[in-house]
Amino acid sequence: MTHSVQLAHLLASRDFWRDYYSGASFSAPSGSNAEPQAIDWSLPGGFGLRLQLPADDEPRVLTLKSPAIDGFGLSEGEFILDSGGPHSVALRWLEVDFVCRWMSATYVDSPYPGLAMLLLAKLAPILQGSNATWEMALMRRGWELLGVYQPHEIESFLDQKDFREHPTHWQLASGMGWILEGVGGIVTTPRRASNSAFPFTRLNTCIERIERALLELSAAMLGRADAPIRKLALSQLKSLDPELWPILADALEDGGTRHLGVLSAFRPPVDPVRALTMFETLLLAEGIKPGELLRRFLPAPQPGESQRVRVVLPLTPRDRIDHHTFQIAENLRDTLFYVGQGRVLGTSHSGPEFHIEILLRGPLFLALETLRTFLAGFANTRKWSRRPIRVEYTADFVQHQTVWPEWFRE
Repeated sequence: MTHSVQLAHLLASRDFWRDYYSGASFSAPSGSNAEPQAIDWSLPGGFGLRLQLPADDEPRVLTLKSPAIDGFGLSEGEFILDSGGPHSVALRWLEVDFVCRWMSATYVDSPYPGLAMLLLAKLAPILQGSNATWEMALMRRGWELLGVYQPHEIESFLDQKDFREHPTHWQLASGMGWILEGVGGIVTTPRRASNSAFPFTRLNTCIERIERALLELSAAMLGRADAPIRKLALSQLKSLDPELWPILADALEDGGTRHLGVLSAFRPPVDPVRALTMFETLLLAEGIKPGELLRRFLPAPQPGESQRVRVVLPLTPRDRIDHHTFQIAENLRDTLFYVGQGRVLGTSHSGPEFHIEILLRGPLFLALETLRTFLAGFANTRKWSRRPIRVEYTADFVQHQTVWPEWFRE
């Protein structure tokens, strides 16, 4: 993964990741180059990915660099995979996984889970039918290793990418590949059967080349069927004893492995999630599937208790929908994120009302208390003090509606 020193500082910033996952853009630091920042990943077969980060008025753009594909009569070029909104789905988790496995095995400065995964996972949320154990474990460990967020903040990031409550799911379409079905609400995607501009064939070929390269790498590292390294790896598969990882690293190096990304994953200090992920990569030629070991040895996460809530702010004919109005939703987003109690799904306005759609997490009475405290902070200001602010939600199959000022006086 190639990037500048300035970009390295940006990727270590709390504010950057919060804005990146919420869909906001960031401004270049004063005195710095104002050009949009981009990150490049070099992949097998002449393919590559470029992620242009959002900045000022420039959107996030993920581009696939493709060589000519003779079998399909396709010329080389660059093709947009995504330039969507805050909840755009452009990648399957397995596609993100293959890219990150290749980068981690090839480059010592691109461990998995790491920055590449955190950036690409933005476009690959956890959906119905997902292997949530595997995906959650990798994302949680990636945030922990980033080292800038507290545990409850990390859970907020995981919550933002958990879309198992939505009807959205992947469907294999003949002649195209994987498309997203059941899209609606806040979820958007360029991977629709009707989107002829999406480079389905090029992306499919890219992922196939990465998978083939990883299988070849696995076979080369393991050696012949009777090779000592293969026997050692298979024996460790039974125990998965972390104290034996350095022995495997020494054996791989003695056997000719020069991939520092592979060797570093098995040497102290050993991170269990990274080591298991690399061990899966090592054993791909033996039939081990991506995520198989993580799913086997880590507990399955369950979707947390959640509640959709709508905040309705009344407008007068003189009110304008301006940045001050949207700032209310932005401040609420930050509040829910930092206390780990949910996220803002989106905003809309209809007639004389401005709506903020929210997904609250955890016990409802606690989350509502946080919401009430936040709303009370600006409801007593001059502009809103005499307006009936409504909070609408359904609990126990009963629709509830609370109206300011009564709610704030309870």
